[in-house]
Amino acid sequence: MHFSAATYNVHQWIGSDGRCDPFRAMELIRLMAADVTALQEVVLSADESSGLSGDRIARHTGCRLLHGPTFLRHDGHFGNVLLTPHRVVSFERVDLTVEGREPRGALDARLEIRGRPVRVVATHLGLRAGERRVQVSRLLEQISRKPQEPVLLMGDFNEWLPLSPSLRRLKRFFGKEKSPATFPSRFPLFALDRVWGRPTRMVARARAFKSPLSRLASDHLPLLAEISWPRSRALAKAANRIPG
Repeated sequence: MHFSAATYNVHQWIGSDGRCDPFRAMELIRLMAADVTALQEVVLSADESSGLSGDRIARHTGCRLLHGPTFLRHDGHFGNVLLTPHRVVSFERVDLTVEGREPRGALDARLEIRGRPVRVVATHLGLRAGERRVQVSRLLEQISRKPQEPVLLMGDFNEWLPLSPSLRRLKRFFGKEKSPATFPSRFPLFALDRVWGRPTRMVARARAFKSPLSRLASDHLPLLAEISWPRSRALAKAANRIPG
Protein backbone atom coordinates (compact mmCIF):
# COMPACT_ATOMS: atom_id res chain seq x y z
CA MET A 1 0.00 0.00 0.00
CA HIS A 2 1.27 3.46 -0.90
CA PHE A 3 0.11 6.95 0.00
CA SER A 4 1.59 10.40 0.54
CA ALA A 5 1.95 12.60 3.61
CA ALA A 6 3.02 16.22 3.93
CA THR A 7 3.92 18.60 6.72
CA TYR A 8 4.04 22.37 6.28
CA ASN A 9 4.61 25.29 8.64
CA VAL A 10 2.51 28.03 7.02
CA HIS A 11 4.00 30.80 9.24
CA GLN A 12 0.61 32.37 10.06
CA TRP A 13 0.02 32.65 6.27
CA ILE A 14 2.89 35.18 6.02
CA GLY A 15 5.24 34.60 3.11
CA SER A 16 8.97 35.17 2.79
CA ASP A 17 8.06 38.50 1.17
CA GLY A 18 6.32 39.63 4.39
CA ARG A 19 2.85 39.51 2.84
CA CYS A 20 -0.07 37.68 4.48
CA ASP A 21 -1.80 35.59 1.81
CA PRO A 22 -3.30 32.26 2.95
CA PHE A 23 -4.35 31.32 -0.56
CA ARG A 24 -0.74 30.85 -1.66
CA ALA A 25 -0.25 28.19 1.01
CA MET A 26 -3.60 26.59 0.23
CA GLU A 27 -2.69 26.39 -3.45
CA LEU A 28 0.49 24.51 -2.51
CA ILE A 29 -1.53 22.10 -0.39
CA ARG A 30 -3.86 21.51 -3.33
CA LEU A 31 -0.91 20.96 -5.71
CA MET A 32 0.79 18.44 -3.40
CA ALA A 33 -2.49 16.48 -3.14
CA ALA A 34 -1.21 14.48 -0.17
CA ASP A 35 -3.41 11.88 1.48
CA VAL A 36 -2.76 13.58 4.82
CA THR A 37 -1.24 17.01 5.48
CA ALA A 38 -0.11 18.46 8.82
CA LEU A 39 -0.02 22.25 9.11
CA GLN A 40 1.60 24.35 11.83
CA GLU A 41 1.18 28.01 12.82
CA VAL A 42 -2.33 28.12 11.38
CA VAL A 43 -4.54 31.11 12.20
CA LEU A 44 -8.25 30.32 11.85
CA SER A 45 -11.14 32.71 12.37
CA ALA A 46 -14.52 31.62 13.70
CA ASP A 47 -16.27 32.81 10.54
CA GLU A 48 -15.41 33.96 7.02
CA SER A 49 -16.50 37.55 7.64
CA SER A 50 -13.57 38.17 10.01
CA GLY A 51 -10.84 36.11 8.33
CA LEU A 52 -9.95 32.65 7.04
CA SER A 53 -12.17 29.92 8.50
CA GLY A 54 -11.59 26.18 8.71
CA ASP A 55 -14.60 25.60 6.47
CA ARG A 56 -13.04 27.71 3.74
CA ILE A 57 -9.77 25.75 3.90
CA ALA A 58 -11.69 22.49 3.74
CA ARG A 59 -13.62 23.64 0.67
CA HIS A 60 -10.54 24.96 -1.11
CA THR A 61 -8.46 21.82 -0.51
CA GLY A 62 -11.27 19.26 -0.74
CA CYS A 63 -10.28 17.80 2.63
CA ARG A 64 -11.67 17.20 6.08
CA LEU A 65 -10.08 19.51 8.62
CA LEU A 66 -9.07 18.59 12.16
CA HIS A 67 -8.15 21.59 14.28
CA GLY A 68 -5.81 21.65 17.25
CA PRO A 69 -5.77 25.24 18.56
CA THR A 70 -3.13 26.03 21.16
CA PHE A 71 -4.21 29.56 22.06
CA LEU A 72 -6.61 32.34 21.07
CA ARG A 73 -5.33 35.53 19.44
CA HIS A 74 -7.11 38.73 18.54
CA ASP A 75 -7.47 37.50 14.93
CA GLY A 76 -8.48 33.90 15.61
CA HIS A 77 -7.33 30.55 16.95
CA PHE A 78 -3.66 29.65 16.48
CA GLY A 79 -2.31 26.10 16.30
CA ASN A 80 -2.09 22.85 14.37
CA VAL A 81 -4.30 21.43 11.61
CA LEU A 82 -4.62 18.05 9.91
CA LEU A 83 -6.15 17.82 6.44
CA THR A 84 -7.22 14.61 4.73
CA PRO A 85 -9.74 13.56 2.09
CA HIS A 86 -10.02 10.15 3.79
CA ARG A 87 -12.23 8.84 6.57
CA VAL A 88 -11.43 10.04 10.08
CA VAL A 89 -12.08 7.23 12.55
CA SER A 90 -11.16 9.22 15.65
CA PHE A 91 -8.93 12.02 16.86
CA GLU A 92 -7.85 13.73 20.04
CA ARG A 93 -5.90 16.83 21.01
CA VAL A 94 -2.78 16.33 23.11
CA ASP A 95 -1.47 19.12 25.35
CA LEU A 96 2.32 19.49 25.14
CA THR A 97 2.57 22.80 26.94
CA VAL A 98 5.55 23.24 29.25
CA GLU A 99 4.99 25.67 32.11
CA GLY A 100 6.33 29.13 31.40
CA ARG A 101 6.56 28.54 27.66
CA GLU A 102 4.24 29.17 24.69
CA PRO A 103 1.32 26.70 24.56
CA ARG A 104 2.04 23.70 22.31
CA GLY A 105 0.06 20.67 21.29
CA ALA A 106 -0.42 17.73 18.96
CA LEU A 107 -3.24 16.11 17.03
CA ASP A 108 -3.54 12.32 17.28
CA ALA A 109 -5.82 11.00 14.53
CA ARG A 110 -6.76 7.52 13.38
CA LEU A 111 -7.54 7.50 9.66
CA GLU A 112 -8.68 4.92 7.16
CA ILE A 113 -6.73 5.28 3.91
CA ARG A 114 -7.71 2.95 1.07
CA GLY A 115 -9.26 0.54 3.52
CA ARG A 116 -6.25 0.40 5.84
CA PRO A 117 -5.93 2.00 9.30
CA VAL A 118 -3.12 4.45 9.95
CA ARG A 119 -2.46 6.67 12.91
CA VAL A 120 -1.12 10.19 12.34
CA VAL A 121 0.30 12.38 15.08
CA ALA A 122 0.96 15.99 14.03
CA THR A 123 2.82 18.48 16.20
CA HIS A 124 4.91 21.65 16.52
CA LEU A 125 7.54 21.52 19.25
CA GLY A 126 8.94 24.38 21.31
CA LEU A 127 11.94 26.62 20.77
CA ARG A 128 14.10 25.51 23.72
CA ALA A 129 15.97 22.21 23.95
CA GLY A 130 14.71 21.37 27.45
CA GLU A 131 11.15 22.11 26.39
CA ARG A 132 11.47 19.77 23.40
CA ARG A 133 12.83 16.94 25.55
CA VAL A 134 9.71 17.08 27.72
CA GLN A 135 7.45 17.23 24.67
CA VAL A 136 9.15 14.27 22.97
CA SER A 137 8.65 12.22 26.14
CA ARG A 138 4.94 13.06 26.15
CA LEU A 139 4.60 12.24 22.45
CA LEU A 140 6.28 8.85 22.78
CA GLU A 141 4.12 8.05 25.81
CA GLN A 142 1.03 8.96 23.79
CA ILE A 143 2.10 6.90 20.77
CA SER A 144 3.06 3.87 22.89
CA ARG A 145 -0.49 3.49 24.19
CA LYS A 146 -1.40 1.75 20.89
CA PRO A 147 1.91 0.29 19.70
CA GLN A 148 0.35 -2.24 17.32
CA GLU A 149 -0.90 0.39 14.86
CA PRO A 150 1.18 1.82 12.00
CA VAL A 151 1.91 5.41 12.98
CA LEU A 152 3.29 8.58 11.41
CA LEU A 153 4.70 11.38 13.53
CA MET A 154 5.20 14.59 11.61
CA GLY A 155 5.47 18.31 12.01
CA ASP A 156 7.91 21.10 12.82
CA PHE A 157 10.30 19.74 15.47
CA ASN A 158 12.48 22.87 15.73
CA GLU A 159 15.55 20.59 15.85
CA TRP A 160 18.43 20.72 13.38
CA LEU A 161 21.40 19.30 15.32
CA PRO A 162 21.64 15.57 14.46
CA LEU A 163 23.00 14.64 17.89
CA SER A 164 20.43 16.54 19.96
CA PRO A 165 18.91 14.45 22.79
CA SER A 166 15.39 14.81 21.37
CA LEU A 167 16.37 13.58 17.90
CA ARG A 168 18.42 10.72 19.32
CA ARG A 169 15.44 9.54 21.34
CA LEU A 170 13.10 9.75 18.35
CA LYS A 171 15.59 7.79 16.25
CA ARG A 172 15.77 5.05 18.89
CA PHE A 173 11.99 4.70 18.74
CA PHE A 174 11.34 5.16 15.01
CA GLY A 175 14.70 4.44 13.40
CA LYS A 176 16.55 6.75 11.06
CA GLU A 177 14.35 9.18 9.13
CA LYS A 178 14.78 11.09 5.88
CA SER A 179 14.87 14.83 6.52
CA PRO A 180 15.92 17.27 3.80
CA ALA A 181 16.41 20.93 4.66
CA THR A 182 13.20 23.00 4.59
CA PHE A 183 14.11 26.24 6.38
CA PRO A 184 14.41 29.03 5.43
CA SER A 185 12.33 28.56 2.32
CA ARG A 186 14.43 30.73 -0.03
CA PHE A 187 17.75 29.11 0.91
CA PRO A 188 16.96 25.97 2.94
CA LEU A 189 19.72 25.03 5.38
CA PHE A 190 17.97 23.35 8.32
CA ALA A 191 15.82 20.22 8.60
CA LEU A 192 13.22 21.52 11.04
CA ASP A 193 10.29 19.66 9.44
CA ARG A 194 10.26 15.86 9.67
CA VAL A 195 8.20 12.75 9.01
CA TRP A 196 8.82 9.66 11.14
CA GLY A 197 7.14 6.29 10.62
CA ARG A 198 6.75 3.04 12.50
CA PRO A 199 7.26 0.37 11.19
CA THR A 200 10.54 2.02 10.29
CA ARG A 201 10.29 1.29 6.55
CA MET A 202 7.01 3.15 6.16
CA VAL A 203 8.66 6.37 4.99
CA ALA A 204 10.09 5.38 1.62
CA ARG A 205 11.16 8.86 0.53
CA ALA A 206 10.88 12.48 1.66
CA ARG A 207 11.63 15.64 -0.27
CA ALA A 208 11.26 19.36 0.15
CA PHE A 209 8.52 20.56 -2.19
CA LYS A 210 10.40 23.25 -4.10
CA SER A 211 8.83 25.70 -6.52
CA PRO A 212 8.75 29.49 -7.00
CA LEU A 213 5.46 29.53 -5.08
CA SER A 214 6.71 27.39 -2.17
CA ARG A 215 9.75 29.64 -1.71
CA LEU A 216 7.39 32.60 -1.41
CA ALA A 217 4.31 31.35 0.47
CA SER A 218 5.97 30.75 3.88
CA ASP A 219 9.36 30.84 5.59
CA HIS A 220 9.32 27.00 5.50
CA LEU A 221 9.15 24.71 2.48
CA PRO A 222 6.56 21.92 2.61
CA LEU A 223 7.95 18.43 3.22
CA LEU A 224 6.31 15.71 1.09
CA ALA A 225 6.83 12.03 1.92
CA GLU A 226 5.98 8.76 0.19
CA ILE A 227 4.61 6.17 2.61
CA SER A 228 4.73 2.44 1.89
CA TRP A 229 3.44 -0.47 3.97
CA PRO A 230 5.62 -3.58 4.45
CA ARG A 231 4.45 -6.43 2.21
CA SER A 232 4.00 -9.01 4.92
CA ARG A 233 3.47 -9.34 8.65
CA ALA A 234 6.94 -10.87 8.99
CA LEU A 235 8.52 -7.85 7.29
CA ALA A 236 6.46 -5.45 9.38
CA LYS A 237 7.59 -7.23 12.55
CA ALA A 238 11.22 -7.09 11.46
CA ALA A 239 10.93 -3.43 10.54
CA ASN A 240 9.58 -2.62 13.97
CA ARG A 241 12.58 -4.05 15.82
CA ILE A 242 14.36 -0.85 16.74
CA PRO A 243 17.67 -1.23 18.60
CA GLY A 244 18.40 0.71 21.75
